[in-house]
Amino acid sequence: RLARPQEHEPGHRLRPGADVTSTREWRSSQTPASQETVWILTAHTLLAVHAHPDDEALLTAGTMARAAAQGHRVILVVATDGNEGLASSGFAADGRLGMRRMDELRASARALGVARVEHLGYADSGLGPATPPDPPGQTRFVRADVDEAAGLLAAILLEESADVLLTYDANGGYGHRDHVKAHSVAGPAAELSTHPRVLQA
Repeated sequence: RLARPQEHEPGHRLRPGADVTSTREWRSSQTPASQETVWILTAHTLLAVHAHPDDEALLTAGTMARAAAQGHRVILVVATDGNEGLASSGFAADGRLGMRRMDELRASARALGVARVEHLGYADSGLGPATPPDPPGQTRFVRADVDEAAGLLAAILLEESADVLLTYDANGGYGHRDHVKAHSVAGPAAELSTHPRVLQA
């Protein structure tokens, strides 16, 4: 949101300890300095929700990195650890693919300037025609109760006072069952929380 200086409330929406560069001045180069209009960009919070680790890099990495570079707080939430993803047998044979992908997710988040990473705790639903059985102690995301999953996401949205929720379109980008599920969860989560502006990738 852009506001003229006289309309700007000092510290509005800024996090405790936020760097002063979170508030930036935008000046027109077409007018003399004495006549130019100064606009203040207030820092906001963007939350991106994805199905698996590395999904953040497919469609939204540029948006997240730019938002972070402009001084906004960026949060990344994944529903699953991606343990059923495609990988070489040598990389996944020990059953620790999900752990490796979560490590990669955290590294990706650091590179993008993400302030917080959260995992909703669901299991990857896989790519095959049939969804695998639920692993011990977990539910495949595609089988998750929508209200339960939306509640988990809404809690993070509320905690962060999120202004923008970035998610998939109704087809999940390319039809993956977990991406479609993420879309179906994001809408109710927004309604349950801060009513952020919802953007679909």
